[in-house]
Amino acid sequence: MTHSNPLAPQRVTSWRRAPLTAVPDVAHVALRESEDHHRANFVRAPVPMLVLDVDATVTDVSDRWLDLLDYTRLEVVGRPVSDFQALSSAQQTTAGWADFLAKGEVRDVERCFRRRDATELDVLLSATVERTPGSGEVRVIAALTDVTSRKRAEAALQASEEGLRHAQKMEAIGQLTGSIAHDFNNVLQAITSNLELILGRVGDDRAEVMRLADNALDAAKRATAVTAQLLNFARSQQLDLRPLDPVEIISRLRGLLARAAGERIALEIDVPEQGVGACLADLNQLECALLNLVINARDAIGGAAGTITISLRSEEAGADVDDRLPKGGYIGLTVRDNGPGMSEEVRRRAFEPFFTTKVPGKGTGLGLAQIYNLAQQCGGVARIESAPGKGTEVAILLPSIQKPVLDIAASVTPSVKAGVEAGMGETVLVVEDDAMVRSTLAETLSELGYRIIEADDADAALGVLEGGAVADLILTDISMPGSMDGLEFARVAGSRFPEVPVILTTGHIDVLGATTLPTNAGILSKPYTRGDVSAAARHALAKHRH
Repeated sequence: MTHSNPLAPQRVTSWRRAPLTAVPDVAHVALRESEDHHRANFVRAPVPMLVLDVDATVTDVSDRWLDLLDYTRLEVVGRPVSDFQALSSAQQTTAGWADFLAKGEVRDVERCFRRRDATELDVLLSATVERTPGSGEVRVIAALTDVTSRKRAEAALQASEEGLRHAQKMEAIGQLTGSIAHDFNNVLQAITSNLELILGRVGDDRAEVMRLADNALDAAKRATAVTAQLLNFARSQQLDLRPLDPVEIISRLRGLLARAAGERIALEIDVPEQGVGACLADLNQLECALLNLVINARDAIGGAAGTITISLRSEEAGADVDDRLPKGGYIGLTVRDNGPGMSEEVRRRAFEPFFTTKVPGKGTGLGLAQIYNLAQQCGGVARIESAPGKGTEVAILLPSIQKPVLDIAASVTPSVKAGVEAGMGETVLVVEDDAMVRSTLAETLSELGYRIIEADDADAALGVLEGGAVADLILTDISMPGSMDGLEFARVAGSRFPEVPVILTTGHIDVLGATTLPTNAGILSKPYTRGDVSAAARHALAKHRH
């Protein structure tokens, strides 16, 4: 669209109608004064207004219109109104002008005008066509209502509602995932325990049976890893949050990350010389997230040569960073690739659990969902920027920490990966509602040298203890039917039998929430191995003796 030179002489159609030569001088003067009065009111009108001729050319404007769009009257009068509209609105005005003239009126039509600085204003436009009898002169009076703030507020509200729906969907799927993982862990526990019992009883002459049992045990361990990923997505892992130096982590993992990227891909590290300080995160989960992002970037690039860049930046929370974050300092860990990029549809769904663009068998669709939830659990956010042909950038923003914080996992039994240590004839009360898990756990403990008492729920276990049975250790599942779950049972047992330590077992750590464990209790996560049971039992008994 060509714009006329605002400094060139303009064709101006007068606000007043053509003089009526037949009107006496007195009447003519009165008419002139009336028209001057009406124009003065028009110019000073509190509403942005403009007058157009039959060709949609501006013949007059109110001062409020000029102030709103930041133009002078000389720059506006004589130019098509479409010169001051956004392209889509200009096209609508041009295409519908003839119909509008025939109709004679429009009310609250949405249009977009452009200010001098090219910013856009959303308006509701109402206009009326006036025709002068006899002369056939056509004049259009239009008034504008600025609704830019309202439209932006509505857009923000819509985005917020969409974000809430997305969060609710993620939460619902997460809860479902956690429940599935809990049940799956019970199945894995029975498989793992029985395979270990088989391996312990088969002699050397049964090498083939032992090989098959070993293979089955390895498969169970791989399934355990998938379950851990499910639980982490479901926000169900007890994270060991502590101040970490991301520069040190990247430096230590650089060799591993380069091997993960592959020989044809250059791995670049962009870290400020002065460092970025410490961030609050779980070491193992952050390392896994970084490795996962590099592998994703490698897969996105495909077999071609490319570049993956890992960068760190210190950021201050604000509207220009991410409006989901509370005020404070953050560290941004970014992994960027120069691959083909994502479509907008894929980018919007990338953090959804089980969504993947990889071929079947090449991905669970949980990697980015796991990273998303890790960032949230640490008090930060994760985001993706990508477009077709422009590569992909995944950023994790984590709270920066200036001083040590309390280790929230301090009450959990330490993970001990030492060899199997036999018991010394102590009595263990095993409380588990799943009969298969209970029987295999009892048999495992029995082979480790413990005496066993079994109960299928907390009420039965409490009855055993109150009936006079003596236990040196209680090993109870958390999620059980009945009037008490395992956690409540541990509290009751701790108050009535304080000399007896408790190990709480669970395949779904999220059931604890923000609950503080009883002082006499520790955690053993399912599925556990024979060595895990041995280490947890010896640790609990030794700790309680001291």
